[in-house]
Amino acid sequence: MAANAEDHWSVLFIDLDGFKPINDEHGHGIGDEILNAFASRLTKAAPEGAVVARWGGDEFLVILPEADRATAAKIAVDLGEELDTPFATSTGKKVDVGWSAGIATGEPGVSDIGQVLRQADKEMLAKKGTGRDDRRTWNSRERSVARGIADDRIEVYYQPLVNIGRPHPRIIGAEALARIRVDDDTVLTPADFIDAVNDSEVGAQLDRVVMEKAVAKTAEWRQVGVVSDSFKISTNLGPASLRRPETVAAIAQALQDSQLPSEALIVEISEAAEHIDNEGLEWLADQGIEIAMDDLGVERSNIDRLLHTDATYVKLDQRWLLGERERRIGVVTTLVELVHRFGLTPIAEGVEDESDLELLTNLGVELAQGYYFSPPIPDEAFPALVEKLTKQELAVTP
Repeated sequence: MAANAEDHWSVLFIDLDGFKPINDEHGHGIGDEILNAFASRLTKAAPEGAVVARWGGDEFLVILPEADRATAAKIAVDLGEELDTPFATSTGKKVDVGWSAGIATGEPGVSDIGQVLRQADKEMLAKKGTGRDDRRTWNSRERSVARGIADDRIEVYYQPLVNIGRPHPRIIGAEALARIRVDDDTVLTPADFIDAVNDSEVGAQLDRVVMEKAVAKTAEWRQVGVVSDSFKISTNLGPASLRRPETVAAIAQALQDSQLPSEALIVEISEAAEHIDNEGLEWLADQGIEIAMDDLGVERSNIDRLLHTDATYVKLDQRWLLGERERRIGVVTTLVELVHRFGLTPIAEGVEDESDLELLTNLGVELAQGYYFSPPIPDEAFPALVEKLTKQELAVTP
């Protein structure tokens, strides 16, 4: 990307989602009302200097002079403030209308406008093509996350990573988890938004914000003595982040800015990621940053990555601790033996009771996290939890 947005121009290719069912249910007259209202709102919400046009049917263009891709993406988020509200009709009913936007960027005097339009259309169609609610598209959940990032409303909650070895549990680190505080002071958890952004540009931005906040907070805790110098912070990288070489640079910059040693960071690799910047991961490992393979056996096996990635830890998804006792003992035993055979350290997620602890300790699992110790909590509550666990006030008798 060029240094200045004015070195580029961009196009948003916008298509209404599910417009045919609206015509079928409400009639073409109402459909025309919605198209006109959508065009009016789009024109009103577009930034000064933008050119708004109807391309055909339920498709619209927004041409953005002096806008690179990042600027165009931010504009698409801003448009959602105006376009996401249901449309009133002459029947008195309000109709929700979804929309998807593809983005393409060109350079003045260099790029062919026809080619840029085709690229924007292609991206928009690719986002719509899966027909799933978690498709890569500028849907309302993705725009909510993007607005949360833009308005600095991303909060990081921390769930302790505990060494469950005898004679008592000891906190040795924490996993950083994203939360979004919305206008009515409600806090959204990843269950509310992660599927919508996990494989998108917004998802990569979210990963970066959480990583930067977590690294800075951990450095602060170390400096004032809340945690020891051996404390480790674990942060997640979704599929979009793992494809981007710039992710490595962002991590390096965050560590440099906070002066947190690289050995204090664990990077968790999403099981959903099909493509990974392996050179970037190798660089992270060379710097002393530890890598955790997340959710062994979920969606894809990840076993190939145990062979080809410089991982230190393997996280066992909490689902393997659920269900009938004999079944979970069999599954967990097999997974732990596999991880140990590769010379890696298992981390059990979802520990909820003493029977989970007994199973894990009998299998030689030393690291775990779960609600039995603590749910994810805000950063301001974390020091008290560390003190509590340090004083052994949590009764654990595996």
